[in-house]
Amino acid sequence: ADKEKICLKGTYQPNYGSTSCLAASPGNYTSTNGSINQFQCLEGTFEVDEGSNGCDLANPGHYVDQMGSSNQTPCPSGTFLPDYGADSLNDCITTPPGNYSERGWSEPQLCNWGTYQPNSSASACLPASRGHYVNTSGLTEQYSCLPGTYQPNEGSVTCWESQSGHYVNATGSTEQTPCPSGTYQPNYSSTECIITTPGNSSGIGYSTPSSCHRGTYQPYSNMSYCYDAGFGFYVDQTQSLVKYQCPMGQSTVSNTSRGVEDCEDSAVGNYVPIQGGPETQCEPGTY
Repeated sequence: ADKEKICLKGTYQPNYGSTSCLAASPGNYTSTNGSINQFQCLEGTFEVDEGSNGCDLANPGHYVDQMGSSNQTPCPSGTFLPDYGADSLNDCITTPPGNYSERGWSEPQLCNWGTYQPNSSASACLPASRGHYVNTSGLTEQYSCLPGTYQPNEGSVTCWESQSGHYVNATGSTEQTPCPSGTYQPNYSSTECIITTPGNSSGIGYSTPSSCHRGTYQPYSNMSYCYDAGFGFYVDQTQSLVKYQCPMGQSTVSNTSRGVEDCEDSAVGNYVPIQGGPETQCEPGTY
């Protein structure tokens, strides 16, 4: 007669007269030779394969809460678990603010630059809102852009300086505002615009004022244009606040004359009735 053989680890045989051994089924094991029964994996352990001589500990980020399990259960999103052998959902740790975790993670991750998370149990971080920024990792709040800066995009790590010719006068701004006509701003990061002085003008979004040219003038501040000298007048310098009258009996052919040399005697048959006035034809019956 053939000599009987002992069942090896990972197998068992509960019956007499058998011709073979049975492999331990998934979720079970036999750890010694000659086993007559298989044994269920304990809570906190599992076994995927048949014929095993032992069970595996639940991996970090997972748990096993039933005996005889052939698989492990991942911790839900918003939790994590760094240890092996967890046997309960309660072993999964709540992810703290400033962090996030996805399903089955062993460790939480810090929120990246440009994102934040004020709540616990988060599976994702929030992008910084427009007008705000996050300039380091693991933050629980976003920061508002200060006056003089702005940010039109989400998820930003910094704010943009307002450009010359523009200003930002509030916190958390999403855009810069061009300086209105009659004002200007040569600097970056400005919170207000500068009023244009007499002798100058400025349009929308000017970084520097424009000087009134010869032949024009401007006596007032906060203006977007310069006045023409007008017929019978001249302006012989830039940035002038005043215009000058031609001498008596003289006038100009242009309303933007640039010097006294542009003043001319009235033509034959004409006269200049008032100083600085336009040339006028003599009335009938006069010469």
